[in-house]
Amino acid sequence: MEKNQDPIWKIAMNYGAVAGLSISLFRYLTYLGNATFNSISLIKYVILIILIVFGTKILRDKLENGQIKYSRALTSGFLISIFAGIIFGFYVFLEFSFIAPEQMDEFLIIQEEAMMKMPFFDDYQIEEAINEMRESATPAKYGFSEAFGIAFWGFIFSLITSIFLKRDKPLEDMSFEKKE
Repeated sequence: MEKNQDPIWKIAMNYGAVAGLSISLFRYLTYLGNATFNSISLIKYVILIILIVFGTKILRDKLENGQIKYSRALTSGFLISIFAGIIFGFYVFLEFSFIAPEQMDEFLIIQEEAMMKMPFFDDYQIEEAINEMRESATPAKYGFSEAFGIAFWGFIFSLITSIFLKRDKPLEDMSFEKKE
């Protein structure tokens, strides 16, 4: 490794790994507790947001001398999300392949029930859609889908959090006192 490597990569890998492992652990614990898919979704994004903020703040305050541009904060948050997504996507693949393959069927049942509640689908369309989902649903596709989802939503969250985390001047220069 180069000595002058950009610190954003180390921050992104570390905080992305923590986020990915935390979300994976949470999902595993909810599997053991028989929780629903909806409860998992909200909390995984809360974990992601928290670690995007902490990682970007560490980058800004400890490694960037208290200042960070919007684009750099956005890059930091997005990279954290990519690494988190890779780890979580791999976990989802393992879960649907080895840990709990029955969950894939439960997921399809939830999808079928949701489609039945929609007034614009008739029974034939629902049956066709479910059969198509059963044929194309694989653990690898779900893992990739989750990885992409974490990266996508992490980018959206980073767009927002970067607004609040950017700082053009270090804290020492933001004094309100007159300098003589």
